[in-house]
Amino acid sequence: MGAELKRDMMANWIIRSTEYWLKPLYEKMHEQLLKCSIIMSDETTWQVNKEKGKKASSNSYIWIHRSGNCESLPVILYQYTRSRSGEHAKNFLSSLKGIMSPMHMLDMKRLKELLDAYALVTYEDTIWKLFL
Repeated sequence: MGAELKRDMMANWIIRSTEYWLKPLYEKMHEQLLKCSIIMSDETTWQVNKEKGKKASSNSYIWIHRSGNCESLPVILYQYTRSRSGEHAKNFLSSLKGIMSPMHMLDMKRLKELLDAYALVTYEDTIWKLFL
């Protein structure tokens, strides 16, 4: 067609589309996720090269929160955070009525901190149930 589209114009279209269309959808899915009886969460490192206030070599994190297999429709949401603090997951799942299960069980100290932060089940109860 011969129309020239500048890079910043296309970037602004993506940003606006996200704000107007995807953010409300994400928030609705978040509401639905919080109604689930079981939610699994995990985080992985994510390097962001030009993040304000952080070195390019430092890590940021992407959390995945998903519904359990027993739910009728799966809900899978990603959350970006600047640190690995369990406070991010705690805030994201603050109105959760069900059970949160970390997807990895390697770091038992971290598991205890997360379970204690949610105050949904105790660390000892979880370990007991895992080995029954």
